[in-house]
Amino acid sequence: MKTYSRLTLSFLLLILVVPQVGADEHEDEWNQLNAQVVANYKAGKYGVAAKLAEKQLAIAEKHLHTKLVATSLNNLAALYYDQGKYAEAEPLYKRALAIWEKALGPYWNSYQLSYQFEGGFW
Repeated sequence: MKTYSRLTLSFLLLILVVPQVGADEHEDEWNQLNAQVVANYKAGKYGVAAKLAEKQLAIAEKHLHTKLVATSLNNLAALYYDQGKYAEAEPLYKRALAIWEKALGPYWNSYQLSYQFEGGFW
C-alpha cells in the first residue's frame, strides 16, 4: 500500500500543479500515456507501466514544460523503485528534485514530497 500511495501522490501532484489549459497534441498524448501507466500499475504490470512511463518521459523532455518532465521523472522513478531497481530510480528522483527546486524553490510542497519519496536514498 505504501508504494501505491507514493505513485498516487505523484499523479495527484500533476493535477495540482500543472494548469489544464490549451493542451496540445503532445500533452494529450502524455495524458493518455499517463492513464495507461496508472492502469498497468494498478494491474500489477510494473514492467509494462515502466515502459509506458519511459515513453511518457521522452515526450515530456522533447515537447512539454519542465513541470511535466519532473512529474514524469518522479513517476518513472517510483515504478523503478517498486521493481527493486534502486540504482535506476535514484538519478531520476534527483533530477526531479532539481527541477522542482529550481522552478518552485526549496520550500514548496511538491519538492518536499519528492524529497520524502527519495528518503530511502539519502
